[in-house]
Amino acid sequence: MTLATKLYSIGRIKDECFDPLLLTTTGIFTKNAIESYSAGTATGFLGGLLCSYVIFRAGVPAIPFTSGRLRYYKHILEIAANKTKYPLEHAQRVQITDLSGLSQLLSRTNAYEKNEWGTFLHATEKDGIATIDKLFSDEEMQENKLILRAGKEMILANDDEAKNLGLNGFHHYHPSGGTMNYSLNYADKSRPKNWINLLTFNLPNGPEIIAFNHRHIYIPDDSKKSLKTELVRATPKDIKRYLERMNL
Repeated sequence: MTLATKLYSIGRIKDECFDPLLLTTTGIFTKNAIESYSAGTATGFLGGLLCSYVIFRAGVPAIPFTSGRLRYYKHILEIAANKTKYPLEHAQRVQITDLSGLSQLLSRTNAYEKNEWGTFLHATEKDGIATIDKLFSDEEMQENKLILRAGKEMILANDDEAKNLGLNGFHHYHPSGGTMNYSLNYADKSRPKNWINLLTFNLPNGPEIIAFNHRHIYIPDDSKKSLKTELVRATPKDIKRYLERMNL
């Protein structure tokens, strides 16, 4: 196993276990806090205060994370049961025909900006292929005020206004993470239903692009990796093999 695949595996564990770990920590320290306060001693009181602090730090963020994950799983079940209603969620491949837009995404990604940024896109589906035929430019994003807020670890986009413009996908950039970015968490995947989305980030050998929806991740087709216009649906095993072939 290469370093790249190890980091990818760590990313998967982190994304799958983050809020369960917070909930478990909250439960353990709640029990310890009760026992400490019940002791009726100064040491017990101080121990209870410490436990209460940990409960606050772990329990408060666990609530929105857990509720978001439950909502995400509900959407997955609905999507899996209705291929006709959500064709982009069932695509086998993704192709990007807006070559100018793709070139701009990869070029800006390669600039290693410190904050996240993004753009909306338009896609269609036919015969199991999702085709991204339009990527909004920076000027179009600013003109339509589609990005509400952005920082080092977050970006807040105006999905409702994008829908009004007939758009059905979102691209965003991660300034860090490397190969851990192939393990997208449910928060990134939780875009509107029947959207196809893109993520760009940097690797030691240059900028990378992947696609995703609620259920699947799509990685560059090795035979066209230099262009990155064709992305194929990938399982975790496929992603590991892809990373091994890149020899990072």
